[in-house]
Amino acid sequence: MWSKGDGGLIKLYPDLTYIDHAPNSGELLLISCALGLVGILMYLGTGIAFPLVFAVRLAIATVIGNIFYDMYRHLYRNADRTTVINSTIAGPRWVLAVIES
Repeated sequence: MWSKGDGGLIKLYPDLTYIDHAPNSGELLLISCALGLVGILMYLGTGIAFPLVFAVRLAIATVIGNIFYDMYRHLYRNADRTTVINSTIAGPRWVLAVIES
């Protein structure tokens, strides 16, 4: 059944699908890069820094949000899964590995 692909499954089961209009983190980073380019051009042309500052803040907020979500997911919500992983690191190094992920 899964060999039909996403488009085929959507056509077969439209009642089981939904559209999420909120951008994911990759899309937010792309938006912040595009806005940053526009912001640089605006700053060089007119001296208005708001779009550039907004783009930088959006990118920083996206990265920090991803870090906190990974920490929540690995250290709290799915803490039982981490005991199954046969890892050689523990303690603060494990927390750093989670942050890096």
